Amino acid sequence: MSMPSPKPAVAVAVAVIVALGAFSLASLADSLALRLVVVVAGAVTVVWLVRSASAHSDAAGLTGIAVVPIVMLAVGTTVVTIASSSTDSFGADPPPAGADDTSVLELVADADTRLRAGLDHADAMIPGGSAHLLAVDLRGDDAISVTVLNPTNGKRMYASTSSAGWSEVSTSAAYTRVTFSRADLARLNLADASRKVEAAARKIGVDDEHQSSSPGIMIAPRSRPDNKVVATFTVSSDLGIEVDLNGDLPDTVDAGSMDTMLDAASRALKANRVPLHQRTLRELQFMSLADGASSISATSVQNSGGVELEFDTGPVSEITLVPGSFPAVRPSAEWARLQETSFAFSSITTDLLNRIRDDAMKRFRSPASTARSSR
Repeated sequence: MSMPSPKPAVAVAVAVIVALGAFSLASLADSLALRLVVVVAGAVTVVWLVRSASAHSDAAGLTGIAVVPIVMLAVGTTVVTIASSSTDSFGADPPPAGADDTSVLELVADADTRLRAGLDHADAMIPGGSAHLLAVDLRGDDAISVTVLNPTNGKRMYASTSSAGWSEVSTSAAYTRVTFSRADLARLNLADASRKVEAAARKIGVDDEHQSSSPGIMIAPRSRPDNKVVATFTVSSDLGIEVDLNGDLPDTVDAGSMDTMLDAASRALKANRVPLHQRTLRELQFMSLADGASSISATSVQNSGGVELEFDTGPVSEITLVPGSFPAVRPSAEWARLQETSFAFSSITTDLLNRIRDDAMKRFRSPASTARSSR
């Protein structure tokens, strides 16, 4: 018994649908064998349907021969494109962790290449200019600015890039004569340092919401007391993370949390040979980096967060620890003397600080959220 032939119009319509389906499936199939099977099966079916239509109507047969390839090209291509996109989006393996992690540091593009360009331009500003650098600043995707000290007249020379290239050199009075050189930067790899800074920023608590809208890297001497040359990465509107000229981070990342700031302070005291168990400490001020935290008095860490320690006697008079910055240490003054109110650093514990905080909250009737924000 032979298979009944469909009506001409139906045969042409089914042929179009079969051709479209076979074209789409063959294009999306993973293996060559499966593609061949789909193509052969589709082709045989389409040929049979078009011949069936031709047997009943020459016009229907010609229509089938003309319409099938047109629909395959016009509609089939679009279907395959959409299906391929969906497959790539939902069927592909997820990218490795961090592979598409946009961060403030990644926005400082080609930092090492731009640094070399800045150093080369310093030499163009004045012969040997890269041996008398005051600052090199990298901002955004392509901005570079260079500040050089002219050793012959003590003037400050400045130039920066724009879409038109390097600007004309401007000259002004120099406010400092503390410089660094290209040779000092030989061991500094900004790409490697940026990965360390990114990890430190996450540990401190800088997330995507708090990242700076104007990321950058400034290489320059810090202000007194040490004039240490550092590369400062702007990671948020009020936080910069420093690395030294070897690309190493400071040991202060944990100085902005109530739970860990004593550990950070202890390490700094040991590094500066301050005895932990002797009565040398006059005052300890702490400011948390947590949202909502506020300072009860004016200190050098009220905006940056961190720890400030002042001493009545001993090898140093003050140590300031800002999260992500190298400790600022001031030597002891000649007139420093032990006071009756001096106390030992070892007498301070996290439990003691928590009890002091809780007592203050009760007396001032602060909400419970204040305790969380001070951690």
